[in-house]
Amino acid sequence: KQDLPDPDFAFAFAKRQGENKGNPLAPPVPLKKEEEKKKADQEALDAAFEYDKGNELFKNKFINLAKIFRVVRIQLENAKVANELMFYGLFLGLYIYVILAQRDSAHGFQTKDAVLAALRDTATRYNPTRSMMTFLDIADLDQFWDWHMYNFLGQAYVDTFYNNDPNPTPGYISQQNRLTSGVRMVQRRSANGSCTPPSRFKIFQPDCYGSTYLDSMVGAVDTSPYYGADKITKYVYEERNLGYIKDFGFFQSISRNATEAMDQMSTLRRNLWIDKGTRYYRMDVTTYNANCGMFLAMMFKVWFMPSGGVFPQVKTASIAASLYSRPSDMGRAAAEIVLVFLWVLSVAWEVRLMIKDAGVMSEKQFKARLRKMSPKARVAERAAWRLSADPGRYWAQAGNYVKVAQLILMGCIFAMWFAIITEPTRNSLVVKRDSITAPDGGPINFQQVISLLESYYIANGVYLMLAIIRVIMALRFNFHLAMLALTFKFMRGSIVQFGFVLLLLLLGFTVMAHLMFGHKLVEYSSFTQGLASVFDGMSGGTDYTLLSEADPVAAPIYFYSAVFVMVFVVLQITIAVIMEGYGKMKESHNAMKEAGLASSNELSIFVQMYRGFVRRLAYMKIPMPKFMARRTEMFSKGKLAEVLETVEKIEDMRCVQQSEAESLFATRLDHSEYPREKIRAIVIEVAKRYEAWVEDDQKVDSAGLSLTDLERKETEKRIKKAHREMEERLAELHRTIRDLHNIKLAVQVRLEGLLDRTHVHDELAEWIKDPEHLRVPGEQLRPAEEEKGEGDAKPGRKKSRKGRGSSLGGSSAGEWSALGGRSKEFK
Repeated sequence: KQDLPDPDFAFAFAKRQGENKGNPLAPPVPLKKEEEKKKADQEALDAAFEYDKGNELFKNKFINLAKIFRVVRIQLENAKVANELMFYGLFLGLYIYVILAQRDSAHGFQTKDAVLAALRDTATRYNPTRSMMTFLDIADLDQFWDWHMYNFLGQAYVDTFYNNDPNPTPGYISQQNRLTSGVRMVQRRSANGSCTPPSRFKIFQPDCYGSTYLDSMVGAVDTSPYYGADKITKYVYEERNLGYIKDFGFFQSISRNATEAMDQMSTLRRNLWIDKGTRYYRMDVTTYNANCGMFLAMMFKVWFMPSGGVFPQVKTASIAASLYSRPSDMGRAAAEIVLVFLWVLSVAWEVRLMIKDAGVMSEKQFKARLRKMSPKARVAERAAWRLSADPGRYWAQAGNYVKVAQLILMGCIFAMWFAIITEPTRNSLVVKRDSITAPDGGPINFQQVISLLESYYIANGVYLMLAIIRVIMALRFNFHLAMLALTFKFMRGSIVQFGFVLLLLLLGFTVMAHLMFGHKLVEYSSFTQGLASVFDGMSGGTDYTLLSEADPVAAPIYFYSAVFVMVFVVLQITIAVIMEGYGKMKESHNAMKEAGLASSNELSIFVQMYRGFVRRLAYMKIPMPKFMARRTEMFSKGKLAEVLETVEKIEDMRCVQQSEAESLFATRLDHSEYPREKIRAIVIEVAKRYEAWVEDDQKVDSAGLSLTDLERKETEKRIKKAHREMEERLAELHRTIRDLHNIKLAVQVRLEGLLDRTHVHDELAEWIKDPEHLRVPGEQLRPAEEEKGEGDAKPGRKKSRKGRGSSLGGSSAGEWSALGGRSKEFK
């Protein structure tokens, strides 16, 4: 007990053992409570023994503090991203609920489908000589007026039941949708003489009407009045103010009564209200469905092209009769208010981050702000400040651009919804028993509401696209979920450059198809349609039969070249670029594993969710089981980051002994809350948790990571490379030895031939074969060496050498000189 490193354990044990001894007035301790105390004392002793045992086990090792700091920093950043994603997920869920409740797409689609089935898709034969025709089959002016007078009036102006009994409330379409009032017809015209054909052909066709664009709102628009065929009726151009927008053209209001409507259309047909100058026509029809509580605004449009073609189209929009009248609307209104409040908080939070990252708040101001916060909030705020305080850091992150774009777009969405709520058309309707009309008594004009709704829902679609990007980018807190985002990150450089080439090819083949088939096929009649068709052809959507029927010569030229380049080359390269990015992503992941950072990116999403749930319960001080509470007793990452934030600045403390780590922790922690023994336990626990123990002889790199772990693979590569180099050098040495051996054989052959040619004495041949006596001619011994040789050598040997030298000198100097050169090479 005296050797316990933590006095708290000993003190608790002694207190529990002696609290009732020596006190006669103390009440007797129940047997059950005494057993609990004995059990607690034994647990304290066991914990102290395990602590001391652990301390003995690790006291000779070093601790890699830099690795701990890197892992903690990554985990704090992941926790920050996960928290943001969690709160943004709540915001996004509320937003989706609101937008779906506002749209009511199911009822809108069903209503549109029922009404258009009766008005647009019903086929009728008006002339026995013609085939069955719908609105979309209109091809000339006769069919145009036949459809209006017989099909439309016959389906929309019904005043009897299907059993031919009179209907007191006429105008029902598909039994549930009633026509609100009469219809409004408007046309826009092109001015005669607005084009300049060749002058020589004017005598043949004097009239020339130019082109108009954007529903005949721009171009050669004619606003001058004109007369009908009776030369009496005058049709005047009008501009009608609808609030935010204007509607203009030559208007005609058709009565709600079926007989009067038929007479009006017959008159317009006889007076040629639609003639050669007409470029754009629209008929506005509005129905009301009480079951769904919505209006259906239909616009039957017809474009009369300068070429003589007729292109009919139907556009519909479902509009709620009242935005806040039903009980479900009240719940949606409450959600809208909460959504606006959350958006305001998000804007304030992002502005705060911008100010902090831009360095507007100094360190002194930040410390003054911390004094006003609770201790727990102070730790988290300080850790966040240390990790993110960097001027320009906010705009250095691509995700922040998405967040700012979303906040700005959401502000525009709120403004548009406010404009929709306050739009006066719905609130100013005049409701009668047999009609719903505008304040002037004419048909309802929902043009402004439709424009606002279209813009509103398009903006919401763009916001949802940004939300998808933001969620994908935020999934980086877990590697298994971040594969898509990381793949895009690693391939963005290659895909952008390759995208430029892809765009050039798309434009080239689009122009090529437009020139070859644009005058024969609608798929390539315009540049936008041609671009869509070429892009669709990359997935195999090109119909060769259609192309060959249009032009059998140009079809193979375009088809085979486009399919080969766009499908077999471009598409495969695109896939290869994506796979390259995926490979780099896997390499990055493997590098993190080799660096010992597996604890920061290998966690399962379920483990992360569990740990986050436990932290939330601890923050809200909710009781939890012991196995969950044990995790909350660990030393927090925020405090650990605060303690280790100086590690990156002190090179000598990247890999320190346990005592040095304890000293570092002691200088940054409060001794009243963390005594020395507790700090020692914290250091051992942190080192174990992050696998930061390092052997005494183990090296650490500049980032604090173990080279034994980091360079294992590199060492294997270097060993393999050294083996290859050694094999190459051995092969080169073998070649050198083989060459030397060949040279030796050649020299021996030359010597033998030389000896045969010069008839040298056998004694000279024996002397030459002795390598110790082989010497280059002309090399003279120094006097000292000569005297030494004379003194050491035997007389007979010396005489023999002299005699040999004389015989060499007396025989042939040239022969011996040649022999001397060869013998040097041989030596």
